[in-house]
Amino acid sequence: MIEGIDYFVLWWPFPSMKSEGFVVPNSDGTYTINLNTRYPQEILLRRLDHELTHISENHHQDDRGIAILEAAADGRELIEPEPPRTRRIPVFDSPQACADWIMSMGR
Repeated sequence: MIEGIDYFVLWWPFPSMKSEGFVVPNSDGTYTINLNTRYPQEILLRRLDHELTHISENHHQDDRGIAILEAAADGRELIEPEPPRTRRIPVFDSPQACADWIMSMGR
């Protein structure tokens, strides 16, 4: 649990096993954590902790590269510089809009 930050956790089977989970910032300032139920609960609990770290460390507003942010969420430090990030994470108006977008990716 993160004090002062609202978030939702959605447990659902993703179209594939390419990802254990991810977090999406919502337009109202909340976050939605999506977890792929195709993975065992032990892995998903670690993934939940990882995604909560992204939220608590405000990684969605951080301009460092994705590899650095992923390492930080795992409690590691990435020493080597990486090229600047050019893509932004999409923001959705609702958990349903996020789910619809994800489902469209599997088509």
